[in-house]
Amino acid sequence: MATNNIVGLLAIIGCLAGVKAYPNGPPVTVCTTMTPSQQSHGTAQNTASPYTVTTNKPTYMPGETITVTLTSPANSNFKGVFVQARLKNGQNTEPQGTFMLNDGETELKLMTCANRANSAVSHNSRVLKTTKTLKWKAPDTNVGDVRFMVTFVRETRIFWEGVMSADVKGMDAVTQNAVTQDAGTTTMKPGNGSSTVNIQGVLIVALVAATGFLQMIL
Repeated sequence: MATNNIVGLLAIIGCLAGVKAYPNGPPVTVCTTMTPSQQSHGTAQNTASPYTVTTNKPTYMPGETITVTLTSPANSNFKGVFVQARLKNGQNTEPQGTFMLNDGETELKLMTCANRANSAVSHNSRVLKTTKTLKWKAPDTNVGDVRFMVTFVRETRIFWEGVMSADVKGMDAVTQNAVTQDAGTTTMKPGNGSSTVNIQGVLIVALVAATGFLQMIL
């Protein structure tokens, strides 16, 4: 009987420890795994996440600041969260860029991952959260396309990991100029065929023709 009582007491203590697990942010192991402690949280849900991650821009320039928004449905607020920006190719778990919190933000905190200060964001309390906005500063060089990876924790044993934003394309002066030049090309589709007309080229040809005509009549 005494043994049963001890086992029951230990089980209760374990449950209470799980409920109170990491109220002020996850352990540093989450930096690579994106997973809370399995001992207290169990395994991630295998259903579609009710939470979303969006950005205010589909591209970034080196050093540019982008707004990242975490959103939950009205009936499914989250308590815990962990956010990182990682390369789209997924070849490594190193965080990219740095985060900044809004003035007066007390429910979130910045974290250091892979010896990079402010390279991640986590919860700082178990207060229910609906929508949170973060500021992300891109690296000083174009590191390629990135995506924001998030783990949302609704309850101690109910969480979704690896929730992703749409890809954010890395830009630099060269790629931006290429996009700008492409904007000067118009595609026309007369009838069943199609042809691409370079507006700048058409203008140059017209200018040359006009110059030749003037020379002939003068």
